[in-house]
Amino acid sequence: RPSAFQDALKDFANAQQIQPPLPQLAPDLSDKMYERPLFIHLAALAALAGEAEHGSKEALLKSQLNREFAYWQRWFGTNEPLPSEDWGDALAWLALVGGASMKELRKAVISMGIDTPRFAEV
Repeated sequence: RPSAFQDALKDFANAQQIQPPLPQLAPDLSDKMYERPLFIHLAALAALAGEAEHGSKEALLKSQLNREFAYWQRWFGTNEPLPSEDWGDALAWLALVGGASMKELRKAVISMGIDTPRFAEV
């Protein structure tokens, strides 16, 4: 687990073109939740964001969704209010379909009842 965490940390840092954080942000990888590689990867992403250990699967998932929400707000260049749950729904849809064009995403977001005029501008 420690080597998987370090490898993920290094690879994510390289992909984001940032320096990996200091080792003290590594979680206690002996915890049962880290039996699944997904949670090792989520912990590595959290560490890259400077976040300390989260303590639960739900907290790691919520932390990642919040970072995704912040990313898309920056990408759209807006602070318009949009519940992070809506972004979570859109992100989950993207993951389930394996990615989509902006046109397909726009159509899906509208069908989910998410009203964001910024999608129309993309």
